[in-house]
Amino acid sequence: MESGALGENFCDLTRLIRSIQRLEGNPDCFGTVENSCERTGCAWREYCLTPLGRADLPGKTADETAHR
Repeated sequence: MESGALGENFCDLTRLIRSIQRLEGNPDCFGTVENSCERTGCAWREYCLTPLGRADLPGKTADETAHR
């Protein structure tokens, strides 16, 4: 297997979840908060507030992870 080939086979979960948020009529804010979120009705809230949801998903830009 070539270097980087494994990562190319996975979808960008952050972008996918944000797209779903927009389709639901919600702000596309997945993974942009650090410790708290006022959107208690969001289907992604619990996952978003975990360390994985906040910083470790593919698709995070350096700016998104640096502003935490």
